[in-house]
Amino acid sequence: MAPLAVPKRAAISKTERSFQPENSIKVNGIYIRDHSGSPDITINGKKQKWTREGPDWKKRIKINWSGIIDNQGIIIDVRE
Repeated sequence: MAPLAVPKRAAISKTERSFQPENSIKVNGIYIRDHSGSPDITINGKKQKWTREGPDWKKRIKINWSGIIDNQGIIIDVRE
């Protein structure tokens, strides 16, 4: 299982990101660009725990989610 960094080509709106792979992948952690404050993060409607990681100049949020993402994908919602 490897961490997933949501690619830039993923569909992005103001607070929602989706990732839909062609083939199922096993994931242990999802990384997204840092947001200010303490955002509420959900994956497919379920609240998730997260941590900030990386040096100050390149902070990222690691969503502590693991599982299999199939071709139906996932939806990550980030709200400030």
